[in-house]
Amino acid sequence: MPENWQQRIETIASNLLTLEVNTAVKARGISAEKMPELPLALHSLIDEYGSQLQEYRSQVTRGLVAQSAARVIAPDDAADIRRSLQAWDPEADTTGVVNSSDLTNGAETFEAMLWAAVAADSERGRERARRNGSVIDRALIERIGANCRQLREVAILLEQEFSSNREDLQQSTATFPERLTKVAGGGTVDLQPSRLFGGTIDQTVKALFRYPRPVLSIAPDLTILIRKAWDIGLEEIRFQTVLQLDGDVIVRIGRNADAAQLGYLGELHRQAVNDGLAQWHGMFQIIGNLIEGVGRFIFGRSAT
Repeated sequence: MPENWQQRIETIASNLLTLEVNTAVKARGISAEKMPELPLALHSLIDEYGSQLQEYRSQVTRGLVAQSAARVIAPDDAADIRRSLQAWDPEADTTGVVNSSDLTNGAETFEAMLWAAVAADSERGRERARRNGSVIDRALIERIGANCRQLREVAILLEQEFSSNREDLQQSTATFPERLTKVAGGGTVDLQPSRLFGGTIDQTVKALFRYPRPVLSIAPDLTILIRKAWDIGLEEIRFQTVLQLDGDVIVRIGRNADAAQLGYLGELHRQAVNDGLAQWHGMFQIIGNLIEGVGRFIFGRSAT
């Protein structure tokens, strides 16, 4: 237990070494909702990424999902699968597009969206988008790809943890490799009524709202990663300030920033940086007190 607490404190402390403040412009209306529970937040990201890929005519297909599941099962022995995924062409794939509501929040979905983003950003993909009246925003498509790489690994860890040992959370007990093997073979996803990770959105909702309400505890580092991806989504970042503990300060301004809005947004960003610095200072005090308290609890004296 002390080692577990030490690792958690170290993780939290390492996350405090950098403060990043973003000012974003949302193209669509703003919803006044907080991030849903983590399994549903993954589905929300899938829906958002899927809509953008659809706009670029690079939608996820059943064949792409099957290949992606095969690669997730054996990432070190899947060179041929990787080459096939790199050459994937949505126009030549006749296996059928999968709606976001039918995709799982499992690793194979994020792997598939990664390769759909790669296809959209290829020369062939950019030409396809132009034919359909769209222009590929490389910053957005690169964000989808980068986030999907991380979310794939998160999804693997979460499904391995929750797929077979939490009957209070779900009725489906198929293990992570069992489910992926079936998907890789083109089979139907586990049809049990509820599945927290590796399930469709309907299965996930049923798993979360079983009665009595289950307790869902997920490691803070995984939660933070998903929260940041959910918070920023695919919004356009106009200003970004990064402050490092060693004193480095990086300020970025979006190249498409509207000159008429620079003053207004710049003032908002400055205020956000000031608020972030105050919160950063407070978090350092909390972590210091926590380390001191844990040290007294474990060793019977101060950890300083």
